Amino acid sequence: MNLDRLRTLVKRLKTRQDPACELRATDDTAARLLAVLVCRPEAFEPGELVALLHGSRARKVHDWLVNSEVRKSPRAEELRVAWLADADLAVASAGWALTPERVAKKLEGLDLPGLLDTVESR
Repeated sequence: MNLDRLRTLVKRLKTRQDPACELRATDDTAARLLAVLVCRPEAFEPGELVALLHGSRARKVHDWLVNSEVRKSPRAEELRVAWLADADLAVASAGWALTPERVAKKLEGLDLPGLLDTVESR
C-alpha cells in the first residue's frame, strides 16, 4: 500500500461521502483507508460510526477513522463517552483512543478516578 498514492487520490477526490461509502464496502484495506480520508464523519449517525469501527478489520483503518476523522467531529466527546461504555473491544478502544485528548484539553467534568479504576480493572 503506497500512502503517497492515497494522499494524491484524496487531494483529487476531496471530501465526498458517496465514494467513501462505496469504498468502505469493499474488503480492500487501501480502499477503506481512502474511504476514511474522504468521508465526513459528522454525516454519519453514531450507529453508522460503530458499524464502521466493526467493519474496520485492519487496525490501521480503525486508527485512521478514530484519529483522523472522528477526533475532529463536533460529536467526538459524545461518541467518546458512549464508546467507553460499549462491551465490544473495537468500539471501546475507539473511546479510549479519544480519551487522552479530552484529558489534555478539558479536565473539568471528567471523572479521572473513575477512568483510572476502569483502566486498573480491565
